[in-house]
Amino acid sequence: MRITFAVLLVLHGAIHLLGFVKGFGLAEVAALKLPIGAATGVFWLLAALGFAASAAMLFAASIWMCI
Repeated sequence: MRITFAVLLVLHGAIHLLGFVKGFGLAEVAALKLPIGAATGVFWLLAALGFAASAAMLFAASIWMCI
């Protein structure tokens, strides 16, 4: 169950990367209709990194703790 949740966290973090990409104009993201500035893009990136870190901790806990 932990691995499944960790995968969902990674997928959600990947979705947050779209906000970062649009905020810095790296690509056109049609799914995001509202304009996103560079400062807001940084927050989207931080959110994505937070989700990735949470997933990594869950994955590591399931390996090292044998839960």
